[in-house]
Amino acid sequence: MDIGKLQITPLGGLGQFGMNITAFRYDGQMIIVDCGMMFPDEDLLGVDIAIPDLSYIEAHREELVGLVLTHAHEDHIGAVPFLLQTIDLPVYTTEFTLSLVEGKLQEFGLLDKVKTHTIRPREKFKLGPFEIEFIRVSHSLVDCVALAIHTPVGVIIHTGDFKVDETPVMGDAIDLKRLNEYGDQGVLALLSLVFYWLMIEAQGESLQRREREILEAVNEPGDE
Repeated sequence: MDIGKLQITPLGGLGQFGMNITAFRYDGQMIIVDCGMMFPDEDLLGVDIAIPDLSYIEAHREELVGLVLTHAHEDHIGAVPFLLQTIDLPVYTTEFTLSLVEGKLQEFGLLDKVKTHTIRPREKFKLGPFEIEFIRVSHSLVDCVALAIHTPVGVIIHTGDFKVDETPVMGDAIDLKRLNEYGDQGVLALLSLVFYWLMIEAQGESLQRREREILEAVNEPGDE
């Protein structure tokens, strides 16, 4: 049997903070992972948000089989309604992320038009030639996942945004056991975040400690 070619095309999020979006294409079928926005620089007066160039996706619209979202930060979901107002595409994500995406779809009048699917960590689902498993990761937000994307040529691990935190201040701990299992089985490619670790190195202190301090301050009862 002939083995096809896997194409991984980042359409945003590289060399910049924001507009995270990646296309995975195999044998004439394609999935999109994340679709984020970016806040513009101060010198871009009058520009409220920036979104990725979606022309590549529009050129392959007949090949699209699904949009998969890793978590609910704006740099990963902020451009979702701009994509879905032009292309009919089912959405697959976790429960919390979907609740925020639905608010955006409601704003754009798309809530009743877009098919959405809630996926739990360690649950697998198929989109064309891709079988995808959600893997729980820790982040500064709840219900975040990495993706194990099974393809005919191998497994791709897409980490999304994450930190290795077994005692997170919010949400569940990262599922290191499942990630280790994939490492033992063998992975074709790892697409991973580096921004969080650059922040730790640059700031020279524990971001986890700062998160706890902020959360404690927010939870303190105020004056009546």
